[in-house]
Amino acid sequence: MQDDRLTFENAFLIPLNDAVDLAFFTEGVKLVNGIMSKVAFKSIGTDGLSRKVSGQIKDDGGALITTFKSLHKGMGAFHLKPEAEKKYFAHLLFNQRLYIIPLPQASDQGITMSVNIPGVDNRLYLTIRYMTSKTDTQKYVAGSAYGKVRFAIPIKTTGDSCLIKIPLELFPEGVSSLTVLDGNFNPECERLIYVDKNQRFKIEIEPDSSFYRTRSKVTLMIKTTGPHGMPVQTDLSLAVVDKEQIIKGGIMGICAYKLLSSELQGQIEDADYYFKDDSCTDRDALDMLLLTQGYRKFLTANANPIGEKFQPERSFDISGKIK
Repeated sequence: MQDDRLTFENAFLIPLNDAVDLAFFTEGVKLVNGIMSKVAFKSIGTDGLSRKVSGQIKDDGGALITTFKSLHKGMGAFHLKPEAEKKYFAHLLFNQRLYIIPLPQASDQGITMSVNIPGVDNRLYLTIRYMTSKTDTQKYVAGSAYGKVRFAIPIKTTGDSCLIKIPLELFPEGVSSLTVLDGNFNPECERLIYVDKNQRFKIEIEPDSSFYRTRSKVTLMIKTTGPHGMPVQTDLSLAVVDKEQIIKGGIMGICAYKLLSSELQGQIEDADYYFKDDSCTDRDALDMLLLTQGYRKFLTANANPIGEKFQPERSFDISGKIK
């Protein structure tokens, strides 16, 4: 809108023919009736990218249970304590369309797990809650990272819950997994955590000039320092690309690739966001990323998985004519 006195500028969102899909990921793998659990979610559009959503969680009778709202890249979380013989649905309005998406069905028996987000003291506690007819059963808690078991402890399900302090000093920097196993070492639930030890070193590059001509010599002074600012020795590789050829989000940093992308499923949107200035900037967003794209579900012994709809391809054959 323009006039002779003032010019106004505003950005209007044009609603296109876009749809949204909402997936839910329970922190303790599955919901158990009578136990409060944290449920993470991720919303994506038809192009596979995240969408901002907000809505309500209602039961099958239409009663409002809680509300939810995405906080970063379509990810968010809410808490739910399911009741027996009730079903729950997510109601959200997106692009002038109402979506009603069912939540995973809760079980009458099982265990759940939850962890706190480590603060400044960098302490991590694992809480396990039970809803089972058996008492005094043997279980195990194991922590692993990069293919190696770093921590293991047996526990007894004498009560309805237990609290375990996780020794983070035994884990390396990066993504680790905490798994609860039954007495026969069958996994029951699992959750990914991020261990931040602030052990990443910084790389500083200083050129000898701010302008270079074609094919002129370039000299770079490269300095690597540790977490305490002391110089460290390391081996590095250097790549030079045209600034105009860099697409936003197309090149991933070393920290984001080694510590996140290589350990999680799917494409991570703006992976470098979680490592600004060589440190974790948003622990809550990082934890939601681990809950969604690091989710793992286990089939029980009496599970009846759906048969394969399509047989796997044994080869890839093409045919044609050469002229």
